[in-house]
Amino acid sequence: MFDPIVGDKLSELVVNKDILVNYYDRFFEYIRCKNDREQIRLIREEELKHIYMLKSIFTRMIGGQVNAIRENKIKKEVFNKYIEKIIYLETNIIKTTKSLILTVPDLRIRNGLYYIITDDQRHADIIIFFYAKYS
Repeated sequence: MFDPIVGDKLSELVVNKDILVNYYDRFFEYIRCKNDREQIRLIREEELKHIYMLKSIFTRMIGGQVNAIRENKIKKEVFNKYIEKIIYLETNIIKTTKSLILTVPDLRIRNGLYYIITDDQRHADIIIFFYAKYS
């Protein structure tokens, strides 16, 4: 049965994740420490995996398509703003995913969403550390 609220939340998560990947790409441009670059690269790969998982959940539950958004490159002077946006998006995605879990009856889908929440919390913690380090 089609639930437009679930569909809207899944679409919102995919779009926000896509924007988040774009911000990680931009953040990566300014990091010089090899270990920090590797952490950002790994987070970005996990975010792409989350997008794939969420699109699969969306297709399975609703049978639709989700479009992604990409933005233009940033300039150095707005670097801190993008870190702040990454933190905001990570925490907002966690909040949205938690509320979505309450409406999904399928245990396998809920487990996948819990997996995404755990990764996103770790991502937020790492980026908050980087925010203190680089801003």
